[in-house]
Amino acid sequence: MSVLTTTEAGAKATDATRWSQLIFGIILHGDDRQLAYGWTLFVGPIDQKYHWGRAAIQVAFTIFVLTETWLVPIEGYLIDKFGPR
Repeated sequence: MSVLTTTEAGAKATDATRWSQLIFGIILHGDDRQLAYGWTLFVGPIDQKYHWGRAAIQVAFTIFVLTETWLVPIEGYLIDKFGPR
């Protein structure tokens, strides 16, 4: 039988933390995608209320999705550089 050292125990805790973060991130990503699919339900009422046109509303949503998606590498770099404060 071997006794775990503090370093080995810390590594196992870190691995468990990483797996839980991965699972949590996947769940959140799935929830985020529900907003994208549900967006089609809001286009009609927004167009009826403000008369912006369906095309303009969809362009605004497309810009939102693109910036949300393509800014992630920059956000990751900033988190690595400054920490998750």
